[in-house]
Amino acid sequence: MTGLSLARTKDGGSLRLWLLSLVMVPIVGIGAAAALEIASHVSTVRSDQKVERIVQATIDINRVRADLQLEILPALTGSLVANPQLRTALGLTAAQTQQLAATIAQVPKLRQATDAAVATLARRSDVDGLGTRTQAQVKQLRATIDSGTYPHTAFEAGIEILDTLSTAQNDQTAAAIRIGLDPASNRALIDLAMVTRAVQFAGEQTPFFIGAQFPGVVSPETTAQTLWVQSWGSYQAWSSAILEQTSAATRAVWTKVISNPAVKSVDDIWDQTTGKPTFVGTLPSLKVVLSDAQRNAVLSGAQDYSVNLVLDSARAQQTAATRALAIIVGLCLLVIGASLAAARWAQRGLSKPLGRLARQATEVSQGELIDVAISGPHEVRTVARGLSESVNSLRTIQAQAAAVAAGDLDSRVVATPVPGALGAVVHASVSRIVGAIRDREQAQNALAHRASHDALTELPNRGEALALIDAALHRAERTGSQTALMFVDLDHFKAVNDKLGHAAGDAVLQTMSRRMKELMRAGDTVARLGGDEFIILLESVTDEGGCHRLAERVVAAAAEPIIVGQREARIGASVGVAFCRDGSVDASRLLLEADAAVYRAKSSGRGQIAVFDEDLRSELADRIGLEQALATALARDEFVLHYQPLVDLNNGSIIGVEALIRWDRPGVGLVAPDAFIPTAEGSALIDDIGQWVLRAATSQLAEWSQANPALHDLTMSVNISGRHLCSPQLPEEVASILATSGVAARRLIIEITETVLVDSPIAKHNMKRLQELGVLIALDDFGTGHTSIGQLPSLPVDILKIDRSFVASHEPGNEDLLHLMVAAAHAFDLTVVAEGIEYEHQAHSLRGAQVETGQGYLFARPCSASEVLQYLSSNPPRSAVGTSTHLPRHAARPTMQSFPATVVGDVSSLDSAGSGRHGETSRAG
Repeated sequence: MTGLSLARTKDGGSLRLWLLSLVMVPIVGIGAAAALEIASHVSTVRSDQKVERIVQATIDINRVRADLQLEILPALTGSLVANPQLRTALGLTAAQTQQLAATIAQVPKLRQATDAAVATLARRSDVDGLGTRTQAQVKQLRATIDSGTYPHTAFEAGIEILDTLSTAQNDQTAAAIRIGLDPASNRALIDLAMVTRAVQFAGEQTPFFIGAQFPGVVSPETTAQTLWVQSWGSYQAWSSAILEQTSAATRAVWTKVISNPAVKSVDDIWDQTTGKPTFVGTLPSLKVVLSDAQRNAVLSGAQDYSVNLVLDSARAQQTAATRALAIIVGLCLLVIGASLAAARWAQRGLSKPLGRLARQATEVSQGELIDVAISGPHEVRTVARGLSESVNSLRTIQAQAAAVAAGDLDSRVVATPVPGALGAVVHASVSRIVGAIRDREQAQNALAHRASHDALTELPNRGEALALIDAALHRAERTGSQTALMFVDLDHFKAVNDKLGHAAGDAVLQTMSRRMKELMRAGDTVARLGGDEFIILLESVTDEGGCHRLAERVVAAAAEPIIVGQREARIGASVGVAFCRDGSVDASRLLLEADAAVYRAKSSGRGQIAVFDEDLRSELADRIGLEQALATALARDEFVLHYQPLVDLNNGSIIGVEALIRWDRPGVGLVAPDAFIPTAEGSALIDDIGQWVLRAATSQLAEWSQANPALHDLTMSVNISGRHLCSPQLPEEVASILATSGVAARRLIIEITETVLVDSPIAKHNMKRLQELGVLIALDDFGTGHTSIGQLPSLPVDILKIDRSFVASHEPGNEDLLHLMVAAAHAFDLTVVAEGIEYEHQAHSLRGAQVETGQGYLFARPCSASEVLQYLSSNPPRSAVGTSTHLPRHAARPTMQSFPATVVGDVSSLDSAGSGRHGETSRAG
């Protein structure tokens, strides 16, 4: 009886429990599915809110950058005008100074606006103290400007602050894009990024332009001109990209902005200035200064429009997600309420049928295995059927929820190339590239078989021309006669190639060759030095005026239109003339004098004639003086090497370094290679410098290996010039250097450019001999020169270095083209190295393309030998480039720890050009 009582007590509560369980199953399922959906929408709301905060930070940074940009130019102008010596150097008249007064008077008000914007930015906690740092930098900048004594220092400091703010602004926009919103919001973010870049480059143009107008006063003589040309080109490129790639609304706004008179008037000045060899003239500078604020305000309007589009889109998505959350919660509450009501109804009206079902459940709990079917009273069948349908519905809801959750992860979709006809476009682009390179290949191969004449024009080539000049000078020395040499440089020839194609350019060269030969006397010689450069050798000259008249006829002949097919090409010519009496100079010197004269002619506005005189002789003496200084530098061991690591992209280890030359010139400091390598390449000094770099680099590699045996596989990459590569003694020099240093040949990588393979047939022979020694050969800057993919199997190279332009490009189809080059290199058993990697997403993309090795500021800047050894001693290399098999298709992400701060940070001011704008530091040789 006791047992029965206990059993009955338990059974008495089971009916409600089972009924509650049956009701709770669909409720829990629906709640779980709803929770997933709610979590998805909450994530969307948070992402939208985060993007909104990032865009607000971008607005604050842009306000600081724009206000500081408006302040710097009039402030610097006021400092210059206030200094009588600088005002005289700038060539400002009293009227022009008065005209600038109104702009300069705005400086205090502009500084107040800048201070307010910086203070706002400083209060933000999500920009890593950028506002505080900027406050200190602006204070220092103003002190420098107000002192009025170092305008170029203030100019460079201001540009550095603006670059820092622009980089921070671009990073914020990139961070917003990486979050990944709906397609419309991401489209607006991408449009904002493109408009921001265009506005940033537009803002830099006026300071760079003013600096270029007055070289040596506002800025160093060469820096501002280079920066202005780069900034103007970048602005035009981004403006074109906006008009081609952004949404219709953004394109319409941008079209209206660049058509605004305030913008167009300044752009017209720069269009007229682009391509001129000098920038001197205060009138356009004055107009630019006076128009700068209005122009920047108009351009900023387009940026404000893009910002508002992003904010509106993000807020709209946030509102939609919030509304969806409310609907889902309401439906859940409705379902739960209905379920509880049904349970209450079932409890009251279905007790007996459920009791029967409970007894069957009791039998199962007692171990009797019975088949429970849908049978019995209508109520039981209804409950059973309802339960079955609820389970099926729940499974369907779960499947739908999973599909919806997967569909919300659209960041990958944003990163995927836009679908459509992209495959056809890439195929057509590659076909055109390969076709163009093969066409040039044929011309280059034909040229290589010509020992003394140019295959295109049938004129004597450079080598033959020098021999003819030397023979003419010897005859002049014997006879006491006078010799004249004309250097003819065609104007606007590159435009013909770009607009009409290389075939049209060849036709122009052939036509000009024929016209010049028709103008010559019997016994005179016309030769082609290369490209669009020709020389005319005149012997026994008795009338210098006659030479000038002949040069005028050459200029006139070049100005006549040239019919190419159904189109008309127009070029021009600049002529430099050098005379030699009694054979007092050699062929190279006379050619150098004529070259200096034609450079002056082109600097005078093209289509001009210039004669080598004493002024040019002084300039030439300066160049020769630099050559002598370089020779002295070699003798006194004034050159030093810095080293930039090459990193295995798959495991993060450093597998080699590239040697980069610097000149520690007494009284000057470290000199960048751009300042002396071109001069060295014009003489035999480049061979001596190349030997020094090879010897110093291999000795350093041997010293590292001796200090740390774990570095026995570290490789050393050395760049050599085309002239050095074509030296017949090069293989023996390399063999001797390797033997002296004790470094294994496989650890030395010699880098050459594609142009070398075009200019000299000796290059390939020397490359093969170096490979026979065991030295690895790397083809540098691949993709920008003359070499086609189809040539790779026949080239004696081991490593392909892809040019940085392919790493940084955002052009459509670039990624497919990169994959094509990498696949071709691997097909020909070549190792691939990517240059100029500055951002993690670039490294990630390159790993996806199966690129083995990378190099760039993302990993390290060039650094001293001691810093390299310090790091490598604790992080030894794991494999050597070019000596191991290709990496697996699915290699792990890199685990390399960064260089120490002294290595990753600025090594010297020479490396400032290594940022995103200017590429990496120039290499040796």
